[in-house]
Amino acid sequence: HVSKPKIFQMFPVLLGMATSWLFCYILTVTNAFPSDPNSYGYLARTDSKGDFIGQVPWFRFPYPGQWGLPTVSLAGVFGILAGVLSSMVESMGDYHACARLCGAPPPPRHAINRGIGMEGIGCLIAGAWGTGN
Repeated sequence: HVSKPKIFQMFPVLLGMATSWLFCYILTVTNAFPSDPNSYGYLARTDSKGDFIGQVPWFRFPYPGQWGLPTVSLAGVFGILAGVLSSMVESMGDYHACARLCGAPPPPRHAINRGIGMEGIGCLIAGAWGTGN
């Protein structure tokens, strides 16, 4: 039994963005877009905003301990525990919903356990870096 990939059903927005960017890149390389920043069409060049992230004042790279030493309280522990438990329940539903949308069989129990374990590791790293998600 051979099934066709459902890539256009799973990633329509991402494919549209990637296709548009690739088209603009080709037009940039072939100099179809103007090089003058005041000309119409210059902002469609893929090299016009190359260092955008480095120029904005609201972006900075997170690093461990940037907010000082962490504090632990009983209220904080119970609040985070409630958030983690609800996130685990939601993730189990998300895994099954994604499998259903993709036409895949429901994920086995060990795959769900690995997914929730990786979410936990991600939360520990986010907490160490102070990113707040």
